[in-house]
Amino acid sequence: MVARFEKFSYLISELSKLLHKLEAEVLEPLGLKGPHAIYILTIAKYKDGITASELSKACSRDKADVSRAISALVSSGLAEKSIRENAKYKAEISLTEEGYKVAKSLSETAKNAVEFASRGVSDCDRSVFYETLEAIFNNMKRMSELGVPSDAD
Repeated sequence: MVARFEKFSYLISELSKLLHKLEAEVLEPLGLKGPHAIYILTIAKYKDGITASELSKACSRDKADVSRAISALVSSGLAEKSIRENAKYKAEISLTEEGYKVAKSLSETAKNAVEFASRGVSDCDRSVFYETLEAIFNNMKRMSELGVPSDAD
């Protein structure tokens, strides 16, 4: 059981590192960091804009990180804020034309990366893998809230 946990932990950690490396390769030429990819792709889904609070929830990221990312995206010309009347803290963030180009490029790159990484894996196995990974994620999330169960649980 311990060997399985060690292998799982190692592979998840290494996959995360590889994902961040690939994101960085795509975004560094734009002066952005890898984690900005999720924000760009999420904002692109909201044609009428999304608030920082909504973006935080949609990406499961803390508000401070979202705020820094929005500032970077606005500074780089990929996103813009439109402030509603009497609602300074409810600004809608949307992508600029250049931001949508980057989102399209990121989406295409992600599609190609997933196809390459999935070589030799059947559609059925991939489906089972994602279902299993989601179940493990949900169980671990619940365990992080409740604590690690004892043998008696």
